[in-house]
Amino acid sequence: MHRFLLLIVLVEIAITGVASPKNQETSAFDYYLFVMSWSPQFCSVRPEASQCHIGRNGFVVHGLWPERWNGSWPSYCPGAAVPADGNHWPDVMNSTLLAHEWTVHGTCSGLPPDQYFGLIRKIRLQIRLPNWMNNIKERELIRVRDLKQQIVEENTTIDQSSLLIECTDKFLEDIRVCVDKDGRPIKCPIRDECGKDSIVVLPILR
Repeated sequence: MHRFLLLIVLVEIAITGVASPKNQETSAFDYYLFVMSWSPQFCSVRPEASQCHIGRNGFVVHGLWPERWNGSWPSYCPGAAVPADGNHWPDVMNSTLLAHEWTVHGTCSGLPPDQYFGLIRKIRLQIRLPNWMNNIKERELIRVRDLKQQIVEENTTIDQSSLLIECTDKFLEDIRVCVDKDGRPIKCPIRDECGKDSIVVLPILR
């Protein structure tokens, strides 16, 4: 009898998607990584990506990723469906990338879609990036610590401990900011970033 009741419970969970304690633990997280990809490099290796077909781009918001102190992260959590109107957030990301980021990361945030993408918008509007990167026409070689310092000088709430610079080989891939669940910059607990002293910044696509 006990086995029969257990079977019924398991079937109900599989059908309804009711979260078990294990699923709830899986979706728990401690902070976010706010990720801005540098499109010239991103699109040089992923030209088919949706962000590579919308005109001239420098930095593109790539996501707000739930993370844990121990370096692991949740993904593909049970949650609401993809926002019906992805075009409601054109200043955040295009509709294709929006659907992907919500499915993989947003569902683990514990927020409804509007609040999740609203938080992304809030964080992006608060971050200023070095002006020269908006008009770069030729490859630039820059030390990682100098790029971080330039970003710090543009943002009173960010210091170098909140920043991660990622690269592919020697090329700038993205800039990541560690933030708390309200979007405030915090010290990154995991220093997983580009191992180069200097990186190349590719010019903006035209």
